[in-house]
Formats: sequence, structure tokens, C-alpha cells
Amino acid sequence: MCDRWAMNARHIGGDQVGLLLYAVLNLIVDGYVPVLDAISEEIDTLEDRIFVRFDARPQQRVFELLSSALDSYLSMSSNRLNLVMRRLTASSIILMAMTLVAVGV
Repeated sequence: MCDRWAMNARHIGGDQVGLLLYAVLNLIVDGYVPVLDAISEEIDTLEDRIFVRFDARPQQRVFELLSSALDSYLSMSSNRLNLVMRRLTASSIILMAMTLVAVGV
């Protein structure tokens, strides 16, 4: 990290906080490269097994993953809808009580 800091300071010129932020973010992003390479290799392996050898097992795994992702998305949407309905119910109760007080019932 210190070596990168010194190299970037000479290259960009300056010892400002922005340079430190740049160095930290650069180091973090460089850590993503091996992960992305592993994902790319896994995708290549699955493509080879699905499209070249016509193996059905990877297709079933992909469909299971897609099904799980869809279930998760629908669950999150349902939770958001529940929160909205809760807020609307609370608002309507407050407004109804205010209306009853204003009308004098």
C-alpha cells in the first residue's frame, strides 16, 4: 500500500487526501480481478458443458439458481408491499380519527 502511495504520488503529483482515496479504491478494485477471473472460468466451464457436450445437469443447476433468484426477488417485493400497506393503514387511521374529531361525531 505504501509503495503504491509513493508511486501514485510521483505519477499524479501531490500528497492530498484524494490521492489516498484513489490508492485505497485502486487496491480494493485490484482485489476484484481474481474473483472476476474465477467467475469467468466457471461461466466458460458451464457453457462448455451445456452447449458443447449437451450435459443436462448444468442446465438444471442454472434453472435452480434462476428459480432461487426469482423467489428472492418476489419475497423482497412482497416485503416492500407489506411496508407500504402498513404505512397506508396507519395514515388512514390517523386521518380517519382527525376527520371524526373535525366532524364532531
